[in-house]
This record gives sequence, C-alpha cells and structure tokens, in this order.
Amino acid sequence: MTFNKQTKAFGWHNLIKRSVLLKAEILNQGTLTIDLRIKVVDTKKVALNFIPKNPFSKHMSKLLLEDDSVDVMFELAGDSASPNVQYHAHLLVLKACAPDLARLCEGSDESTPVLIADVDHQVFY
Repeated sequence: MTFNKQTKAFGWHNLIKRSVLLKAEILNQGTLTIDLRIKVVDTKKVALNFIPKNPFSKHMSKLLLEDDSVDVMFELAGDSASPNVQYHAHLLVLKACAPDLARLCEGSDESTPVLIADVDHQVFY
C-alpha cells in the first residue's frame, strides 16, 4: 500500500494490472510473493488497539450461564448410593452440538425433566 499525504490514497490507484503482472517474469509457478515489512515510527500517534472488540461471546457466555434462560432439564437416575442429578441445558445448543439429546427433549416442557437412566452422571457431565 502507498500512503500518500497529498491524495490521502491507500494505494488502489497504484495497483498493477493483471495483464502486466502475467507478462512480467516475476511469478514463481503462478504465484506472486510479496515481502511486506511494517515499521511503527511513533507509537504515540499510532492506535495500537485498532481492532474493535466484539461483545458477542461475552453476551453468549452470560446467557448460557443464567439459570432463567435454560429451556431443557435432564435428570439422571441415581442408584441407591447417590440421588438423581439434574442438568440444565439450552435446546438450541443441543440441536447444534448433541442432536440425539435434543431429540429426547421433543415434546417435553421446560419444567418437566427428561429422565435418562443407566448413565453415570460423571459421563453425562
């Protein structure tokens, strides 16, 4: 890129035409290799943190951890030594990541847990 103070251009008008590039013998097996070197001259004038932060992952994590946003509940049957264990989940996440578990939830309401027997809760978790 060419940064020109007079025109404030970023180099688009200085790009080489494809026909000129193909005629020039600078391609190596059809590949153009460009050596790009960047040097920051004055860090006080350059915005080093120029990539905007995307809050999507933070918002999704918050939603996934909130108990009032869950819409599926599983209950794993315990044995005589341990009681039943309940796990809350999000149907949308199950549909994307565990479609078999999502199919188990079809037709159930949010307040009634889907019972799963013969699975150790440590394996399920």
